[in-house]
Amino acid sequence: MVCHDDTIMTAGSIDALAQRRLGRAGPSAPERALLRAATLQGDAAASAWRHWAASNHIDDTATYAVELLPAVSSNVSGDVLGDEAGRLRGLRRRVWVEQQNQSRRTQRSIEALGSAGIVPIITGGAALATTVFAAAGTRPWGPLSLVIGDADIDSAAVALRLAGWVSPSRTSGPFDHVVTLADAATDTTSHTLRLQPWVLFPSVVGVPERRWEQRSVTHELLGCTVRRLRMSDELVATIITGLWSQSATSARWPLDAVYVVRHGPPVDQVCVADFWREVVASAVEASVGPLLADALEWCRTELDAPVPANVVAELAASPLDRHVARHWALRRRGITPEWRALRYRRWCLARNERPTPLGYARARCAVLAAKGVGASVDERAIRAKKFVSNQWRG
Repeated sequence: MVCHDDTIMTAGSIDALAQRRLGRAGPSAPERALLRAATLQGDAAASAWRHWAASNHIDDTATYAVELLPAVSSNVSGDVLGDEAGRLRGLRRRVWVEQQNQSRRTQRSIEALGSAGIVPIITGGAALATTVFAAAGTRPWGPLSLVIGDADIDSAAVALRLAGWVSPSRTSGPFDHVVTLADAATDTTSHTLRLQPWVLFPSVVGVPERRWEQRSVTHELLGCTVRRLRMSDELVATIITGLWSQSATSARWPLDAVYVVRHGPPVDQVCVADFWREVVASAVEASVGPLLADALEWCRTELDAPVPANVVAELAASPLDRHVARHWALRRRGITPEWRALRYRRWCLARNERPTPLGYARARCAVLAAKGVGASVDERAIRAKKFVSNQWRG
């Protein structure tokens, strides 16, 4: 392959360059091996599995990588998996059982919202597992993410509480735009759903993704009518939230991205060229094109995702939000800043309110009062541990 300066680059050097573009925000070496086993075809997937199994074991799999194993089981033949084939099938079966249990709670929550005249937009695991992941038990749902819209978020929370959901904590506001609810009939630390007024704003992009909501399409989920993002918008959201995260999402996003790239166009009944035009338009609209270019180039070189090189070039040449650029520079070094003051300002401007120092102080005090000082300190300690863990993942 030839570079712009006409020097010859090997496939290995191209892969290394793509990896450097992600830095510590990208998957670790063991995660990369599992991702290859989960996404490549034939001998390449088998070789990746053998490479991972030579120095890793299922019992010792890092937390971030566990959710990749069901996809490996779906993609690699049992004779290659060897003695671990049965256990990996068991993991897929457990994912399927968890989905069946979660489906009943999901139906109850959607029906409760419907009684209040609210049709949610599903994103993340539930949306992907019921569209581009055809094999049962391949993609865990995780917490159910429902985008409600800023105007209906409070009404949605009330309707769900009346239906038996409880609030372990309420953090909706200028700093954490998520209302977490748990099923009162189970352990309040599990079986949760997340209500979001926006998909990415205000923690990532500079303006609310109103057009994403307007472009959403009708989707049948467990016999209930909901909406989901178009696959082009879901791809952008999947990559951005994955790169921004220090959770399992940070290892899983390439798997989701590859499946959306391969299977997303027929799900939305569009041709491949139109799909990519939509992806570019969505990324440019959110001012995250260069960030998406880094991620898609990594998926193209590492996981053989069918991403056109001209699309990567077009995204790389598009504008990048200044806040996103600063955040991305730190994420590549394993640091996840919170930028509370900037998020507060954007949150206010989206509501046509004037941000003030006093308003910021009041918002911070409200968060501390809702969480409690002890919980806030514990949260910071957890973030610090995640940072240290992230530094050693590779």
